[in-house]
Amino acid sequence: VARRYGDHIRDWEVWNEPPNFTGKDQTPADYAKIVISSHDAAKAADPDCLVGLAAKSSHINYLEQVIKAGAKGHYDYIVLHPYEVLDGIGNHAGTEAIYMNIVPVVRKMLAAQDPAKVDVPVIFTELGCEAKKGDAVQAHALVKAYVMGIAQGVACIHWFEGMDGDSGPMGLLQRNGTPRPSYTAMGT
Repeated sequence: VARRYGDHIRDWEVWNEPPNFTGKDQTPADYAKIVISSHDAAKAADPDCLVGLAAKSSHINYLEQVIKAGAKGHYDYIVLHPYEVLDGIGNHAGTEAIYMNIVPVVRKMLAAQDPAKVDVPVIFTELGCEAKKGDAVQAHALVKAYVMGIAQGVACIHWFEGMDGDSGPMGLLQRNGTPRPSYTAMGT
């Protein structure tokens, strides 16, 4: 796949939100095996591609277990989806300090477990807030997510999602294409 699509796709995330959607008995060591084989095969096919090590939410302990189980050195960036932490910000529950510490905690863990990778990019490939909490709440959460993400060193944030889909009212646009305040906030 990396060879075939290398002219069009450079970044490859290994699994979406592990350990979600895995067997009930699968472990971080099982994911480490997938990461190692994916990394090695992708790099053999396209040495310039980048391979991402992923975890659901902001489960840094899971990432640490995967690295300890053998994935050390077999990734080029870290992928997280910290929806739950952002929900606390949107709901004014005071989770700003937790959100602001995601990248620093990843860096601390990497310094201890894989020092050569301590400065890899940390990317939020999914982050969002449901509009059913209120359009203003979603827009507020979006602004905080990006400003605080940039401040802590998140390399890239992908808002989930552009337009409402099957995941509910998460989009910057309603299903009929009508912009929400979060769309304006993103543009600003």
